[in-house]
Amino acid sequence: MKLNIGCGKVYKPGFVNIDLSDSSVADENWDVMDLPLRDSSVDLIEADQLIEHFDWVNLRYLLAECWRVLRKGGKLIIETPDLLGTFKRLKKAHGDEFLVGSQWMFGIDTEGQRHGMVFKEKELKGFLISSGFDDVEFLPQATYLTEPGLRVQCTKVKAEGRRKVESLFRKRVRKIRNGDSYLLIPIEDLVKDLYFSLTIYGEPREPLFTENFFRAAVADPEVPRQLILAMKAYGKGSELTDDLLEALSFIDDEQIKCRSFSLWMKRRKGVDVRRSFQEFMVELSSKLRSNLMSLDRRSELQYLLSLEPEDISMMDLRIISDRAKEWSNMGIRAFHEGGIDEAKYLFERSLSAIPSNPIAHWNLARINYREGRIADALKGFDKVIQLLTERSLTKEARREQELMRRGSMDIDTIGPRSETLV
Repeated sequence: MKLNIGCGKVYKPGFVNIDLSDSSVADENWDVMDLPLRDSSVDLIEADQLIEHFDWVNLRYLLAECWRVLRKGGKLIIETPDLLGTFKRLKKAHGDEFLVGSQWMFGIDTEGQRHGMVFKEKELKGFLISSGFDDVEFLPQATYLTEPGLRVQCTKVKAEGRRKVESLFRKRVRKIRNGDSYLLIPIEDLVKDLYFSLTIYGEPREPLFTENFFRAAVADPEVPRQLILAMKAYGKGSELTDDLLEALSFIDDEQIKCRSFSLWMKRRKGVDVRRSFQEFMVELSSKLRSNLMSLDRRSELQYLLSLEPEDISMMDLRIISDRAKEWSNMGIRAFHEGGIDEAKYLFERSLSAIPSNPIAHWNLARINYREGRIADALKGFDKVIQLLTERSLTKEARREQELMRRGSMDIDTIGPRSETLV
């Protein structure tokens, strides 16, 4: 079987022509991320002007699906815009020529025409190799000959168990997360250690696998669940997987992910928030593992289970930082509109999540000054000055702190400090 994926309006005889959004010549309107085909059932896949329509993380999932359906020795041929060649042309282009070149690079805002990723030759080769392909060879360009492009052929050489598990996992988890890159990017970080705690045959290396499994389970239990189900589909880790799935049921039922966020909000953090978060996740996952993988010792989890769940999509520091930033900006709005109590609450929430945001400290210091808590305001500015890295802003913060110390700031004119100024 030969596939022409993302065929658009180009029909190739002898191929199964596939396109999800354009049915003009397609034989099948399949999602190329979720092909309804058996493993190792395809001899050749051609993807002309397709991969640039995905961002880098979704492209990982596309290549995993291609790897899954290709037989050992099967070929993948890709053609895509050439980043460096297009930049060189754009540098010299003017007027309509510049607009056409920009469209070649970035696409247009029409379904099926948006671009998310454009490659250089070296990076494209590395991307393919890291996705399980070998014998990467660049070929003469075959489509859109008036524009700079890269055409490459590669081979599925190996079909070891770990790569099979990984490809099926990607197929499953992307479907569940609806291809949302905001979640898929931290998922990639989350499962990296899990992949490498499997042997090349896809069997778990203990105790490393179970340790990494529980760290992932705290962050997002659906991720290790889909990995376990992929392992079970290939008969891997059969002595362990049922116990781990049982532990995941408890973690899900008790909303451990959301209660963990509540616990993080209450936790005292060090100056290095990233390090504090890593230590927190290790400690919590270790406690879960010791309580859920032995005799019934779940009583040791009672404090965690007593906490009110705090909504979070994933226990990932970037996602938590975004939540803290959102609370801080909601606080700025409330402050601007005169809702001082609400603003104070939101700034305090933001700092409970991520205590290293100078803007939240700055605004909280202003609120404290307005309400007559001068010592708290001055202490808040000490924190602001400690966190700022820009010299001019540090100078401004010191000047405002000194005015507060002297009591010479007009309370009625004190409003919020906007994040855009830092």
